[in-house]
Amino acid sequence: MSLVGEVDTAVAGLLSEAVDWLAADTPPGVLIDLAGVTFAGSALLNFFGRLSHAMPADGELVVWRSSPSADLVLRTGALRRSVPRSVLLST
Repeated sequence: MSLVGEVDTAVAGLLSEAVDWLAADTPPGVLIDLAGVTFAGSALLNFFGRLSHAMPADGELVVWRSSPSADLVLRTGALRRSVPRSVLLST
């Protein structure tokens, strides 16, 4: 899955629908490409929190090509323990 543009509260509903769609499919892993994210806010942290809870316990969640904006939010969230440990950051 690729996220592109501004990831803020304006797209929170779409992100919620994406989590519901992925939860219904129960994939063993999900790769999220964030290279096209131009702005990231708390909606990105909420998305990853909901997604990690919706995935199987042994599922893998991988962040791929995080943009500088998304990377800052994810790393700040990880320091504050908002980002679940199951999220793997890749470049």
